[in-house]
Amino acid sequence: MMPDQELLAQARVDTFTGSGKGGQKRNRTANAIRITLKHLTVKDEGSRSKDLNIKRAIRKLRIAIAVDIDEDFAPRSKLPGLPNEMKLYLLNGSIQIQEKNPLYPLFVGYFIDFALKHQGNIQKLSEEYKISKNQIRKFIKINNHLRLKFGAIDQFFSY
Repeated sequence: MMPDQELLAQARVDTFTGSGKGGQKRNRTANAIRITLKHLTVKDEGSRSKDLNIKRAIRKLRIAIAVDIDEDFAPRSKLPGLPNEMKLYLLNGSIQIQEKNPLYPLFVGYFIDFALKHQGNIQKLSEEYKISKNQIRKFIKINNHLRLKFGAIDQFFSY
């Protein structure tokens, strides 16, 4: 996974004043962040801290990169299975990775690739990775980007 500084070097980073509550300090300080990388744009203005907003925007960008796939829904990787570092998060038939985990965007990317491999079939994903179908549905439901992309995959292969 590319370090944060390298990712930021390839992207355009804009700062601007945040909107909403916060009083004069918020309206005068340019601490909101917008990061643009090719056609992907994310922003964060939730905190008065510019550093915290940058960290959260980078996390959002990594997830956006992970769920960004071509229109023809071709898998990005030809891996025979899940890497060992990702298998640690598949314990006791469930997916146990938190969104704040630095490997979360990578895990989401692999998850999408394997969903494409199985043409969006949750039953086949469940059998191959020994995860319950309910856990897969729950994981998809938690992440809005993943839910939208998985819906598009399912719709693409159902025709």
